[in-house]
Formats: sequence, C-alpha cells, structure tokens
Amino acid sequence: MEAERKYRQIDAFFVDIGRVLIDFLNPRFYEKVALLAELPASIVEEVDRKVLRALWPDLEKGRLSFYDFFLRFKTELVWVVPDGKIEELVEKFTFTFFRDASKDLLRLKKRTLGFIKFLKSQGYRIVIVSNNNSGHLYYQAILFPEVFAVADGCFLSHEIGHRKPEKEFWLVVLNSIGVAPDKVFVIDDLKENVDSAKALGMHGAVFTNVKELKKELNSFGFHFKN
Repeated sequence: MEAERKYRQIDAFFVDIGRVLIDFLNPRFYEKVALLAELPASIVEEVDRKVLRALWPDLEKGRLSFYDFFLRFKTELVWVVPDGKIEELVEKFTFTFFRDASKDLLRLKKRTLGFIKFLKSQGYRIVIVSNNNSGHLYYQAILFPEVFAVADGCFLSHEIGHRKPEKEFWLVVLNSIGVAPDKVFVIDDLKENVDSAKALGMHGAVFTNVKELKKELNSFGFHFKN
C-alpha cells in the first residue's frame, strides 16, 4: 500500500479506540452474566440499557469508579432475579467475575490497526483520544498492547475529567500535543464527536470501516493505492 500526500496540512491523526481500534461485543457480556444469574440475556441487556447507561458519563469522566459501577450493576440484577436465586447471585457475582466478563467483549480490529500503523509510517503523529474507564482500560492494555504502542500520545476521558464531545476534552489534547486544530484529522465512530472537533477547527470523519475511511481521506486530499 502506498500513499501520496496531495496536501501536507495534517500533522496528527486523533484516533478513537472503541469501535475504531477495538470492538465491543456486548452480547458476549450479556450472555455470560445471564448464565450466572440464570436470566435471559435480554433481561441483562435491559438492565444495562435502562439503568446503567445513564451512569456512563460519570464513569468515563472518572467521577464513578469501575468498582462502584459494578456494585450498581449487581444491585440492579438483584431486583430482577427470582427470590430463590438472590443469595447465590450475591455470592458468585463478584468484581473479578464482572471485570473478566467485561474483558470477553473486547476484540481487536486488526485491519484498522494496520492502517493506523501505515499512517504512522508516513510520518504522521498518532494520538489516541477515547471516552474510556479504568475497567476497560485494564484489559485493553493487557490484551492489545499494540494499540497503545502505535500512539505518540494517549488521552483518556476518565483521566482528563472530560469526555467527548465536550470541547474541554479536545482543548486538553490540543494544548498537550501542541498542535494547531487545522493540522488535526479526527477518526471517531460517533458523529457528535467528529462534529465537536470540527467546531474547534479540526478535520475529521465518522468511522465505519477502513474502506470508507480511505474514501473520506481521498476526498480530503490524500491518495491511496493498494
């Protein structure tokens, strides 16, 4: 694969982790918890969707620990399991089990990582920018160290105290890296995050897959050949 820069205005790529470099296979998590709790996986998913997703902003800003998030999850499960199963659930649904079940939902997106490594080989800085939490980071770093090894910088929401699409998140990254907004291209799976970056003068594309990302970059002024 070769790349020819039609324009050289980009110095750095800001790259998200979730659903860009690492996939989250949530059904695996629901199924593992459901098997332990002796519940349909759909019930576990409903608990997550209706109750726990509202906690994610605080979790990703570091205002709620991953352990406290686990305790809330466990409390919500107790409400939906049959009375005769509560004691067993309380005993077996440990923090270790919860953290390990979270590990099982992670999958490396090898093709994306290969493309990001290629961009780095062309002289661009690669900066990881992710809404993350300490629990997911623990296994991401253990299972996929190559994701973090490719980065020239890594900025995680639970360490910064702000999360995308908040402008404060982007400002921390820009100031820390020392790069002008118009020299940055953001790769993120969520439109609101890309839009917030563009509002500050950065460029970007909503990520779906490598093929579409190449099209976006070609439109921007790059030219890729396989």
